[in-house]
Amino acid sequence: MKKFKKMFAVLAASALVAAMPLTVLADSTVNITLKRDASYNKDDVKTEYTYTAYKIFDANADAGISNTQDNKTPTSKNPQVAYTIDKDSDWVSVLGTFEGNVFKPAVNQVWIKLTKAADGENYIVEATDQLKDEGDAKAFADWLFANKGNITGETLKIGDNSVDKGYYLIESNLGSNLILATTDMDLVEKNTYPSATKQLTNSTDDHAQIGKDINYTATVIVPSGANQEIVVTDTMTQGLTLNVNSLKIDDDGKNEITTDSSDSNADKKIVYTYTHNDRGFTVTIDEDNVKELVKDEKQHKLTFTYSAKLNKDAVAGTSDNNKLNLKYGNNFESNTNQVDTSTQKFEVRKYDGADETKANLAGARFNLLDGEGQPVKLIKVNDTTYRVADATETAEKSTTVTVDYFETVASDNTVITGVDGDVQYWLKEIKAPDGYNMLDHEEPVTPGTTNNIVAEVENTKGVRLPSTGGIGTTVFAVAGLVIMAGAAAVLVIKKRS
Repeated sequence: MKKFKKMFAVLAASALVAAMPLTVLADSTVNITLKRDASYNKDDVKTEYTYTAYKIFDANADAGISNTQDNKTPTSKNPQVAYTIDKDSDWVSVLGTFEGNVFKPAVNQVWIKLTKAADGENYIVEATDQLKDEGDAKAFADWLFANKGNITGETLKIGDNSVDKGYYLIESNLGSNLILATTDMDLVEKNTYPSATKQLTNSTDDHAQIGKDINYTATVIVPSGANQEIVVTDTMTQGLTLNVNSLKIDDDGKNEITTDSSDSNADKKIVYTYTHNDRGFTVTIDEDNVKELVKDEKQHKLTFTYSAKLNKDAVAGTSDNNKLNLKYGNNFESNTNQVDTSTQKFEVRKYDGADETKANLAGARFNLLDGEGQPVKLIKVNDTTYRVADATETAEKSTTVTVDYFETVASDNTVITGVDGDVQYWLKEIKAPDGYNMLDHEEPVTPGTTNNIVAEVENTKGVRLPSTGGIGTTVFAVAGLVIMAGAAAVLVIKKRS
């Protein structure tokens, strides 16, 4: 029963059919000690495991049996432990009913039969041929749990738990199992739940320009013993828009992970459902497909890749986060995995180089060029603020008015928002303020992540004259040579005449 062993590491204990030396104890109680092994990490889980013990049968060692004999299935062939159940126990009606002295098992209950004891207060428990190994015991445990109705059990705490000797159904977030408690035992809790992690595919996408696609990689580890529904939910804040067709799920090539449910019984095909909106998605792998995924009894790593676009609602300096959450069955939920992306802003001050106060000049126009030298489309928010346009605003059929430049005003600095703080941009002046010279070069600016960078751009008044060796000198030199050549020609003509 590999799934059982992965779910509980049981020391000095066994399932109904597992072998163990019998120790006859005079006491009527034993300790079930619940421990956590080194692999347990509380930070991985939002909801901790809970355990409930339901005593199904009383277990009593026969006094005349040697304590070296094996403790096996409660049949007449292996009488080391005598199993009984009180006739008034709620579990009797779960297992079946009596018609006179004849026991009629409940529907689909194929593991146990009861016989009335001579004392009239108890029933003797015997196993059928359907309860031969640990796999049968696990099936019996699942059936008991599914049919227990409103029967209540005893909550087990981390540490020692004193219980009556007996045959117990142990229920946890991970499922149900049967254990035989005729001597002290340890149950060791292990990390056998699925886990999920998430990261930016490109670490530099923690800062981005509006309109950029942000790529994500999420990893879901499915343990070999997984047998419950897995639900993975990704939630995005207002500044991110999911690219709904970008989701891909890979199983290292072991299985086809798909939403195509046609021929769902095909080998190596795992079907999931995918629901989504602009702000995220939910992927559900139902119980049957989870079991199909791990039928090779190996751990599987599912890799989710997808992307979202940083949109116009992104606010400079405020992180837009993307949260991943995993639920397993009805009782287990992982902690949230979160990654952040933010956009930035900077300011431009256009001033007269002769003005010590650096008062803003109005009327200068600039193209904003990105790191590759391409003009960035902008939205004019107001006279002093421009925002980078997103994909919906630059689309061919968009009715939003975008501009290729921003223009300075005298009242304040001009704010450019929605830029990538890690990128070096360039300011290309395409119109100088009236009476000023236009810049003959592009000004670099790297916004950074502080959102308080001010790019100061100086202008000068007057007529800009060409420097020595420039085109002006060449023109004058050429003109002078022409004049001199003409004068020489006139002199020659006069001498000849």
